[in-house]
Amino acid sequence: MSQYQEGGVYWDRKKALVIGDLRQRPQLLKLMGDVKGKKVLEGGCGTGYFTRKIIDLGAEVYGCDIEAAMLRTAKEVEAQNPLGIKYDLCDIKKTTYEDSFFDVVVSVGVMFHLDRKEWKEYLKESYRILKPGGHLVISMEHPFIFTKFSPTRTSKKCWALHTPIAEEDYLHSQQFAEKYFKSDGEAYSTTLWHHPLEFTANAIIESGFLLEEVHELLIEKEDLQSDFWGTEYGYPAFLQYKARKN
Repeated sequence: MSQYQEGGVYWDRKKALVIGDLRQRPQLLKLMGDVKGKKVLEGGCGTGYFTRKIIDLGAEVYGCDIEAAMLRTAKEVEAQNPLGIKYDLCDIKKTTYEDSFFDVVVSVGVMFHLDRKEWKEYLKESYRILKPGGHLVISMEHPFIFTKFSPTRTSKKCWALHTPIAEEDYLHSQQFAEKYFKSDGEAYSTTLWHHPLEFTANAIIESGFLLEEVHELLIEKEDLQSDFWGTEYGYPAFLQYKARKN
């Protein structure tokens, strides 16, 4: 069983259970802006937790994911409580959508699973399926948390723990093993890519987008709602970009 198939169970939730649900996802909804009546795609929608948040904003919402088990969970929830979300099984780097189809393409907690080549493929595909003037919105873990100074590497108890697979300096892309903890202490293990901020920002610009907003989200004291998440706060944990297709 792949880590993503296992994730179909871990990520099946109806309420906030991980720190990203408390900090990065609410802020991402604000960053998206007014999407009422617009076509929005969540690339890498998983079990549909955030997709269902988007449709509450009045958008016409699509979700796609490469992992059938996670998408099956999303479709089951949709069947039980129809919201009008359209789910598709496809790779976010090579979708089946028409050119200039969406007003917004958004991803959360997805981009750190992609290496540099895959990053650029995703950006190219997003540019293709976005309408002129449409927006790409990305939220991911901040590159700071992969450094030697991060609580996720120095603390025994934190909302996530990161271990380098092969230690490199900050400006090199490298892989990390991650344990990501729910509020009840259940851990999800996966492998992530650290990319320096200069690579991710420049990749967006080089793909033809106009970078409009960049936000660095700090862990706040009020975020630490579980004993399993440690006590350190005040450091950047999530990075968000909003870019427009010219």
